[in-house]
Amino acid sequence: MAAHTNQLGQLAVTAHEFIVGREPFARSARAEVYRTIWPALDLAQVVMKRQLLPSTDLGKTVRDELAKEALAWVAASDHKHVLPLLGVGIAASAPFLITP
Repeated sequence: MAAHTNQLGQLAVTAHEFIVGREPFARSARAEVYRTIWPALDLAQVVMKRQLLPSTDLGKTVRDELAKEALAWVAASDHKHVLPLLGVGIAASAPFLITP
């Protein structure tokens, strides 16, 4: 995970930076998607995708999967149909990605 985390350093954020909606507006078997506000960047609506695993199950594998997803997202960011990735919370108790 350390290699992935180093590659994502500029995108690293913490959950404390966001005001997260109470209820997800979308969910799958592995994640929930929330409307979120990012006050530090004055972004009124961004989306937080959180992994749905209890913190006791969050081992290296889950964090590595999220890091790989984030790296793939960054690699595809030049594509006109791919939203930019604004932040990654790998170290959070529920790892997450932030997009507009």
